Amino acid sequence: MTRRSIIKSIALLFLSIIAWQWKWLLSKIQELFPNTTTPSSVATPATPGSLPSFQAKQLLYQFKVKGQAPAQSLIELRHKNNILFSNTIKLSKEKKADYPHVAYSKEQDVSIVTIALSPEYDSYPELKVEAKGIPIYDQRVIRQTEVKMIENTHPIEGYTPKISYEPGEKVEFKVHTKKKEFNLVISRFGLEEKVLYQKTGIKGAVQNYPAYAYREGCHWQTSFEFTIPEDWKSGMYAAKVWDESKREFYITWIVRPKPMKEKVTAEAKKKRIAMLSATNTWQAYNPWGGASLYTYKRNPRFQRYLPDQIGPRFAQYVTTQRPNPEGRPVPMLGQEPTHLASGERYVFAWFEREKIPFDLYSDMDFHQNPHLLDSYGTLCIQTHNEYWTKEMYDQLEKFVDRGGNLIYLCGNGVYWKMVINNDLMEVRKDNEMHMLNGEKGGTWRSLKRPESRLLGVRYTTPGITTFAPYRVLHPDHWIFEGTGVKKGDLMGKEGPRGPASGHETDKRDAHSPKNVILLAKGLNPDEDPLQRSDGSLPVETEKGMEVGKGGGEIVYYDHAKGGGVYSVGSTTYGTSMWVDPVLSKMLRNVLKRFTGL
Repeated sequence: MTRRSIIKSIALLFLSIIAWQWKWLLSKIQELFPNTTTPSSVATPATPGSLPSFQAKQLLYQFKVKGQAPAQSLIELRHKNNILFSNTIKLSKEKKADYPHVAYSKEQDVSIVTIALSPEYDSYPELKVEAKGIPIYDQRVIRQTEVKMIENTHPIEGYTPKISYEPGEKVEFKVHTKKKEFNLVISRFGLEEKVLYQKTGIKGAVQNYPAYAYREGCHWQTSFEFTIPEDWKSGMYAAKVWDESKREFYITWIVRPKPMKEKVTAEAKKKRIAMLSATNTWQAYNPWGGASLYTYKRNPRFQRYLPDQIGPRFAQYVTTQRPNPEGRPVPMLGQEPTHLASGERYVFAWFEREKIPFDLYSDMDFHQNPHLLDSYGTLCIQTHNEYWTKEMYDQLEKFVDRGGNLIYLCGNGVYWKMVINNDLMEVRKDNEMHMLNGEKGGTWRSLKRPESRLLGVRYTTPGITTFAPYRVLHPDHWIFEGTGVKKGDLMGKEGPRGPASGHETDKRDAHSPKNVILLAKGLNPDEDPLQRSDGSLPVETEKGMEVGKGGGEIVYYDHAKGGGVYSVGSTTYGTSMWVDPVLSKMLRNVLKRFTGL
C-alpha cells in the first residue's frame, strides 16, 4: 500500500466517524427539542410502487410523543392547499370507549397514538396529515391492504351483477337472508305492475360483506339463476324477494332489446325512440355499505366520523356490486315516488298509455356501446340523469350532430363527469384528477363542455327542493297546439311528486343556443338556499343573463344539423305530466313532429 492510499484511507475513516457522531448528536437534539413545524413533521403515506393508491382498505395515522399523550390535538388533513379535514380530536385515554377511532400503546416512556382514517383520503396523491400543537418526534401514515369482513345482520337484501340484460341472458341473483328460505317474484314495471315469474322455497344463506363495501363490492355467492325469456319486452324489471320475516327487498334491472340484425330504413329510424334510465344516478345516491356520492356514514355522536375512523362528507367511489335500495321501483308505503326509479316509472307508464313504443337502456349500456343510437331517430333523457361519462357525452353530441332529436324530460342532467372502470364508479366533486384514468374531474361545465350548449338549459341551485307550476309564456308556438292555453296560464299544478317545476330545476345561460325559445317558466322562488350570508348568490351572472331565478324553464330549439331539442328543466316534470293534460299534449306534439307517431 502506498503512502497516498494510506492517507486516503485514514481520511475516509475520520470523515465516517464525524458523520456518525453528527447523526447521533442530531438524534439527541431532536429528542430534547421535538420538531413540529418543519416538513418532517407532516406525515405522508408511503405507497408500494405496485399498489394503486385507491386499493388501500384502511389508513392509519400514527404518531409518538414523550410521556403521556395529551388530552386533545388539532388533526389536519391537507391536499396541496386544500384542507380536507381540520378538527380537534380528544385523545384522553380514559375516553377510549367514546373515541374508538383512537388507539393507544406504550413503549417505555413513549406514547403511541394511532387514529383510523377513511381510505377515501387515499385518493389524494399529495395527502399530508399533521397533529398540531403536540411535541411529536415521529409520525407516519400507514396503508393497510387486508380486507376486513363484517357480519351481515341486515334483513333480506340482494343485487344482480349487471344492471342491464338482453332476452336470453342469465340473471344471477345474489341474496342475503338470515332465514333458511326465501321467495322471489319478477315483475315488469310500466303502465302496470305485471307479474311474470314466481319461485318459492329458494335456499337462503347469510352473506357477509367487506368493510367499505360501498366501493369494495360484496362478492356474494349466487343464490338463484334465471334466464330471461326471449319474448320479454324492453323495460324496467324487478325481483321482489322476501322471507318469513315478512321483510322485502327489490332488485331492479333493465331489459334492453337485442341489437338489430339488419340496418333500419330512414323511415323506420325516424319512428324509433331510445330512452335512458338514469341508473348511474341510482348508484350515486345508494348509501348501502356505508357511503354514497352524497353521504358518508356517520357516528351519531359526531358530524363527520365513522364509528372507527375520521371520514369525509361523501365518497369519491361507489361500486355496482351491492344491494341498492334506491333502485326500488315502487315507493315505500305511505311515501311519494322519488327522483330515481320509482319516479322514472311514470315516464315509462305515460309512453305505454299513449301507445308510443320505446326501447329502454341503462346508463351503463350507453357508456359501453358507442353505436347504441345508430338505429334511432330520437333519444329521451328523463327524470334525473345527472352522472355522465365522457363516452356517454361524446355519443350524445354525435347523435345530435348527425340530425338526431333529443327530448330532455329531466332536471340536473348531464352534470357531473363520472369515470367507470369495470364495476367501480368515480366522481371528483373536488375537481381533482380521477384516480381511475388520470383525467381531470368535476362538472362538465367546469371542464369547458357546458350542458346548456346542447340541452338549452343547465341546473342551478336557486329553487332547489321547491315545487311550483309553470307559467305559459309563448302560447302561439306549435308545441302548445291543441292545448287551449293563453299567455300567463299555469300548467303542471300537481303531480305524484308535487307540481311540475320542482326538486331541481334547469335554466338558460350564456351558452344556450341563440335560437332557443322559452316556452314556459316555473314559479319557484328566486332565492337560493345556498346563498352567502351577505345575500349574494354563488351562481355568477353570465353576460347579463339572470341565472339566479329558481323556476325551471321549458325550451325548444332547432339544431343546426337538422334535429330538434325539447327540454323541460325539472326532475318532477315526468310525474306531473302523468296527470296534467297540457304537459301531456305538449310532449305528444313534440313526438309527432320528431317521429310522426
